[in-house]
Parts: sequence; C-alpha cells; structure tokens
Amino acid sequence: MIEDPEGLIAFLRKIEIISRTHHISLDLSGVQSLTTDAVAALLATIQNEPSLTGTKVQGNHPLADAARERLIDSGFYCHVRSVQPEATPAKGRMIERQSKKVEPLTARDLIHLVNAALYGDSRRCRAAYRVLIECMNNTHNHASGRHGDRETWWATVYADVQRGRACYTFLDTGVGIFRSVRIGKLRKLFKFAGIQDDGTILRDILHGKVQSSTG
Repeated sequence: MIEDPEGLIAFLRKIEIISRTHHISLDLSGVQSLTTDAVAALLATIQNEPSLTGTKVQGNHPLADAARERLIDSGFYCHVRSVQPEATPAKGRMIERQSKKVEPLTARDLIHLVNAALYGDSRRCRAAYRVLIECMNNTHNHASGRHGDRETWWATVYADVQRGRACYTFLDTGVGIFRSVRIGKLRKLFKFAGIQDDGTILRDILHGKVQSSTG
C-alpha cells in the first residue's frame, strides 16, 4: 500500500468487482515481496465483498520464503480456513472489529505483543496507543455513510525483527472521508471557495490547514 498504492488499489478493486458475480482463485505463488499492510488490505477485501454476495475466494501462498513467512507470521491464516496451522503467530496479529466503540484493551494488546517480539518483554508505547485510539474513534465517527451504521475495521501489528520496527496497519471498509456524513459541510465550503479537487482538500486537511476536532 505504501510502496505501490495505485497497483495494490487496482488489484483489490478488481477482486471486489469480480467477486460480485464469480468465485476467485488467487495465485500468490509468484509474489516475491509482501508487506503486512498489503496483507491486511487483502484480508479486509476478501472478507468484505464476497461475504455480501455469497462468492468464495481461495488461493495459495507465495513460494518465496520471505514472502511466505511474512504471510504466515502476519496472522492472516487465523482469519481464513486453511491447511496452514492456526496457532497465534508470535510476530504479528490481525484483529477484526465493528466500529461500535473504541477499544483500549485491543490497542494495548497489539502494542504489548509487538514489543515482546522486538524487545523480549511486554512494554507500553504511549504514542502508538494514542494513534490507535484516534483511528478507532475516527472510524466510529466517519466510516459510515449513514448515521447508526457500523463499519468493520482491522487493526494489525507486525514485528519486523530484522529492521527493529513495529509495523501497524489500521484500515476500515467504510465509505471514505468524502462520502462521510460529517465531511459534507466542509466539502461544500471548499467548493464554494472554488476548490473542486478532492485531492487538494485532503492535502489541506493533512497539512493542518483545516483543523480537526482534536486540533
């Protein structure tokens, strides 16, 4: 998602469209490079769209050792039926929830898991905790296209021991910021000012030119 966003998004979009009317067989055997954010996005896609249409998605794993190990260690196989062992991986975990509430214990558990894998002991990380809580809160408030609906979010963590990094992914299957109920009025103000491009609006939001509810 980070290294090739356009390619991955096009790939996931293709899965969404085809799975509406057909079963899918994913051939991952030739994958050489795999990141945990891509694994999380793939899992969210194959669990979301096919579940609505009744179609099935099946596949194999990469033949390349590094990519195959990354897929197994990410926690992917804990959420799909597979011949792979379903024991909870030591390096990573994926958690699926509906955005009914913020879950401090979920954030804490992900942080403790990855720190134990990296440093040998469970420890807190307040910065990561704040970000995860903010992501949960944003999904609760903005992911739904209608008031009262709840969207599914995925929170994942992976201990990249070789780089000494904790890799977090947080994503939801909601409508996106520009179809969110709460962003509608802000979008109208931008268009009234002559700004029509969503990319420009999003850039201004991320650069802090438009204040969020938390400042």
